[in-house]
Amino acid sequence: MIFRQTVKGWGECGFREVRGSALSFNFEVFGWDLLARYRTRPAVLHALLHRRLWETNYNGTLIACQVFGRALKAAGRGAILNIGSLASFAPLSLPAYTAGKAAVLSLTQMLAAELGPHGVRVNGIAPGYTMSDGLRDKIAQGLRNPEEIKATTALRAFVEPEHIAEAAWFLCSQKAASITGVMLPVDAGWLVQAPYASYMRGNPIRD
Repeated sequence: MIFRQTVKGWGECGFREVRGSALSFNFEVFGWDLLARYRTRPAVLHALLHRRLWETNYNGTLIACQVFGRALKAAGRGAILNIGSLASFAPLSLPAYTAGKAAVLSLTQMLAAELGPHGVRVNGIAPGYTMSDGLRDKIAQGLRNPEEIKATTALRAFVEPEHIAEAAWFLCSQKAASITGVMLPVDAGWLVQAPYASYMRGNPIRD
């Protein structure tokens, strides 16, 4: 799991792993076949699946921010870091997941404005294709083509878990004392490569 690997990368920096629905949701509750069947059809997405994903990605983040936000507000200082996604910025063909992660971006921005006067910063990270244990296993099983995945990024590379850890450390440190309300992509340039490549392939007026 990316989160656990990232925590290991932080070392002795004072962060704590928070366990809850937002981090422990198991898609096997519904089965991957159900997810695959509705991944590109928002209008027919199973209502129960949509609700569960929303509770995981948005409500779980909101509750954690409420709990820690109150404590940090009382202390008059601190930083909150949310986990967004590339889906926070781009309409990926995962309707419930994409909507939830887009909402996490808006929540991060709203909380940054609300808690800023109390000395609390709120930012987020949007990881790209990360070489997690799960992705490594899928590559080993022949279920993912690593070269095709890397070709979707500007840097032609995977994100490593330690890259996410370094970005998280920076945003929560005093080196980022003037940064709040930001959702930082750590994506090897996927967000810039995707529209650029699409335009080059499909622009009807390009010579």
